[in-house]
Amino acid sequence: MNSTATVATQSGPTRSQRLYTNTVLTLVAGLLFAMSLDRGQGSLISQANAQQGAHSGGDDGTDEAGRTNAAEQRKVMIAELRTLSSRMQNLETMLSKGINVKVTEMPPIQINDRSATEKKDDRKATEKQH
Repeated sequence: MNSTATVATQSGPTRSQRLYTNTVLTLVAGLLFAMSLDRGQGSLISQANAQQGAHSGGDDGTDEAGRTNAAEQRKVMIAELRTLSSRMQNLETMLSKGINVKVTEMPPIQINDRSATEKKDDRKATEKQH
């Protein structure tokens, strides 16, 4: 009797809850299936589409077949690095010589002498202690 009483007291999902869960899961599975069909344009296996037309080799580091030429890319990168290096050397030279700066507009200067007021406060505090 204890085993049947235990089963009766445990509350599981009701029939309507199970029906709702199964319906939602079926709907999600159907949507996933529809998305997979849409991606593959009607088939579950995707297809590769080759580009039409010949690609002529040019200055972008590719050959006639459209393959990238790594040696040409490296040459271009090295040339750019040399250009950047020379520009950096020019900047360093200018900075080491010094730069003259001329101020054309200056906001009004306000000097707050906090040290004087702090000294007065310190004197008052020491006088109170003695």
